[in-house]
Amino acid sequence: MTISSGCDETLVRTYTAFDACNNTVSCTQIFSRRMDSTMPMASNPGNITLTCGAPFTAIDPEVVMDENDNCIGTLNVAFVSQSPILKMEDLIVLLERIPLLMLVIIR
Repeated sequence: MTISSGCDETLVRTYTAFDACNNTVSCTQIFSRRMDSTMPMASNPGNITLTCGAPFTAIDPEVVMDENDNCIGTLNVAFVSQSPILKMEDLIVLLERIPLLMLVIIR
């Protein structure tokens, strides 16, 4: 009996030993096989610089065009998250805090 679950397969073999009086005992042997243990690969899409006031482009998983995997089947790309939009004053506050963070790490 072979059981497939995603990229894992299990094969179970059952053996029965019996004597002349028909006394029996059963034993099982389990084979486990991982069909795909290699992570898929993909490159970051190119950065985009927008002019002042230009709208951000719509979320589009199709910008990841070189995804690749060693497993048979289709490799899917999905949008996961995006960072909040930072304004220049937010960036300045973050940069001002960097020396404080460095002091904490050094100690």
